[in-house]
Amino acid sequence: MKYALIVMSSPYNEETSITAYLFAKHVIKMNHKLYSVFFFANGALHTNMKDISTNMSCNLTSKWNKLSIKFGTKLYICINSALKMGLISHKNDQNDFFSKIGLHFKLVGLGVLVKNMQKCDRVLQL
Repeated sequence: MKYALIVMSSPYNEETSITAYLFAKHVIKMNHKLYSVFFFANGALHTNMKDISTNMSCNLTSKWNKLSIKFGTKLYICINSALKMGLISHKNDQNDFFSKIGLHFKLVGLGVLVKNMQKCDRVLQL
């Protein structure tokens, strides 16, 4: 089966955040395909590579990046959520962006989420 995961909870809600990550790992462990993880609303904060977690032993941004590298899972962040959360902003008035987003996260619009949902057998939102 192919799964898509939508993460809407803040990383500061540690229980839900860790559950999302552990669910992602479990899907892969059970030999299913984790097609993508889409970080939306407060979930966009998971992508902040400059964040110092309250639980220093659990840097979820790093864990998501490693999951992407090891298993090829696509990590998407809603561009509008990233703007609202201050993770990206325009430098001066140019088209250059200042970004706090981790390397393996890709800025996309909601259209990508819809396409991914159509490609997957199951979609879970946390």
